[in-house]
Amino acid sequence: LKEIVAACRLRVPRRPSWDEATTSEQLQEQERAHFYQWRRELASLEQDERLVLTPCEKNLEVWRQLWRVLERSDVVVQVVDARDPLTYYSEDLERYALELHPTKRSLLLLNKADLLPAALRTAWADHFDGLHLDYAFWSAKAGVGRVGGQKWGSEQLGKPWPRLLSVQDLKSVDTYTQPAHLPLPMRHLPLRQSECAVILQASRGERLVVGLTGYPNVGKSSTINALFGSKKTAVAPTPGKTKHFQTLNVTANLCLCDCPGLVLPQYAHSKAEMVAAGVIPIDRLTDVRAPVEAVAQRVGRRQLESVYGLRLPPPGHQEDPHRHVPLVPPTAIELLRAFAYARGWVAASGLPDETRAGRRILKDYVDGKILYFKAPPGALVDE
Repeated sequence: LKEIVAACRLRVPRRPSWDEATTSEQLQEQERAHFYQWRRELASLEQDERLVLTPCEKNLEVWRQLWRVLERSDVVVQVVDARDPLTYYSEDLERYALELHPTKRSLLLLNKADLLPAALRTAWADHFDGLHLDYAFWSAKAGVGRVGGQKWGSEQLGKPWPRLLSVQDLKSVDTYTQPAHLPLPMRHLPLRQSECAVILQASRGERLVVGLTGYPNVGKSSTINALFGSKKTAVAPTPGKTKHFQTLNVTANLCLCDCPGLVLPQYAHSKAEMVAAGVIPIDRLTDVRAPVEAVAQRVGRRQLESVYGLRLPPPGHQEDPHRHVPLVPPTAIELLRAFAYARGWVAASGLPDETRAGRRILKDYVDGKILYFKAPPGALVDE
């Protein structure tokens, strides 16, 4: 309830208004003042309301990169992890884009959608349709829309739009002038011809500028590299490697504006949940037990034993024997010690190296080696 009441205070920081008469020094001072006020409000939410928030970016210069991307872009794309899209989606970011100019459009690009079962992808499509959001499923890793040689087509899902976009689909965004010209996975988007004309006229020199935003490590850099077929931006397992926005010409009529990965202000259940979501850098962790416990609770005993070839320990004499049935997840200590011993990872003390084992398990979870997906709120999807 406290989260709902305080939701209006949890916003993306806005750039203060300015015009031609505003000097650079005045604007920078106003930006600092607004930004520090925003940080004080977040601190108040955490301390007074006792709410857990995501570790938002504290560097003003990085937020300035977001402001510039939003101002330049005709279409603002939020790249999210399709396995848990609502954790990464910011409704307020869409609202901010419209505040800047009413013709700016937003698109939710669900990356890593190749990891979703077909039924779950359809459920998410229904959910976003109900919210009237523009969205598309995509896999930067699959690139051309093939996973293991299999074509993810609409005929498998019973709907035209839940299939994965291909690289050519994304590159063709600059040619869309009316719904009939949209590729199959995006034809449901309510893009009217008049709106397209306004967007194109607002573009610099008739070029469509598409801004890419999102959390660190959701796949923005991989998406750009897939579009170009070469390494245009660095891809690293450590969140936040890119610090400045960059513009890249995809075609003569399409320009990408890539924003650094930003952790946006959101409510969180715990620090462990944020680590499992890849929001907190895994290599900086010293206490891995809580996030590993969260992962074990999500993915379950069967998958962990299958993926790692482990035989997790049976219950001790003093433990509840029913706790170790196949559907009950192991504890963090059980998983970490079994994994470390299986890999021969022993610390200097002679005990299993839980930190090394935990980081490996968490990275496998974030990378998709260990599978977990969230269903839309209220949806019933068969496992």
